[in-house]
Amino acid sequence: MRDEKFTIEVDGKIIDCEAFLTFTHNGDNFIVFTDHELDMENEERLIASKYVLNDGKVVLLGELSDEEYDLVEKEMEKFING
Repeated sequence: MRDEKFTIEVDGKIIDCEAFLTFTHNGDNFIVFTDHELDMENEERLIASKYVLNDGKVVLLGELSDEEYDLVEKEMEKFING
């Protein structure tokens, strides 16, 4: 799904997003994406979440555990460092 655009709904507001990285681990789907908001360093922020596809739409599954964030960081490092 890399570089694929999709939308999410937060508090009734539709937000345009773009996938940066997706991967599966132990049967769970993970996504790292941007909603094009800027962080404190004035760079687009990246958000990580578990997700499912429902009728072709990305549905985010809430907060990640510390262990899941560690997994996402390792996958990002592998992706970036090739």
